[in-house]
Amino acid sequence: MEILNKYGYENKDVVRFMTSAVNDWGMNYEEALDYILTGEQKGLNISEDWMDTLVEYTPILSTLGLTGQDVFALASWV
Repeated sequence: MEILNKYGYENKDVVRFMTSAVNDWGMNYEEALDYILTGEQKGLNISEDWMDTLVEYTPILSTLGLTGQDVFALASWV
């Protein structure tokens, strides 16, 4: 969490995404944190909305049957 704070992420948003990733995608909390950091490292926060995207779309995309790995593969491709 301390590393994410240095990138400007707020704890409440990180916790919201992690909870959603655990509940909707079956990830554990470590995988959810890795997902955030990997997205940051791969440049997926170029518009500074990576966390907003994760928080907003995780529950929606999970209802469509997409896993976190599916979403990350699509996001990394763009």
